[in-house]
Amino acid sequence: MRLFRDGRIYFSRPSSSTTWRDYVLKTSAEIDENGQTKTYVFTMILQSTTLVRDRLTKAGFDFNDVTGYPKDLSDLILRTISKTGAAIGDLIREFTQIKPSTFSPLTTFNARAQLLKRRIAEADENCAIPDKLATWIILNTIKQTYPDRHRFLVRDIESETLTWGKLMEEMAAEASHEAL
Repeated sequence: MRLFRDGRIYFSRPSSSTTWRDYVLKTSAEIDENGQTKTYVFTMILQSTTLVRDRLTKAGFDFNDVTGYPKDLSDLILRTISKTGAAIGDLIREFTQIKPSTFSPLTTFNARAQLLKRRIAEADENCAIPDKLATWIILNTIKQTYPDRHRFLVRDIESETLTWGKLMEEMAAEASHEAL
């Protein structure tokens, strides 16, 4: 639906089964995007600031060809816009200070931690956080909220049986347990 405000065209957000988690965790081929969703996303980008448009153009996006997937454009935006030193610093700061107590449910914390780790690596491969360091960082952030779980996971990482992937699985299992 088009709404006219201040001489600009706006589209109401289309109803869709696609969620923000889909844009974070899935590939464009796995996301269900209809024509209305594409129009909405591309219009939002086209109405963005000149700085965003200029950076996207330099990164190879063709604003005359909007037949691609909004997910691909979303990924391009994250890779292009977040390559400044300040943005990388903000991502690292958030990753090292993220607290599960500020997220509800725990699955949201888990998704955010994975997104931050991935975005840091995408922004600058020299800043990518190694899996073992990332595991220790997240273990330290859950210590206060989940002291018993933390103690067992520290034992596992010290015996080298806990990896980043296994930690994320453990966190997902804890989230499922909390949901019951």
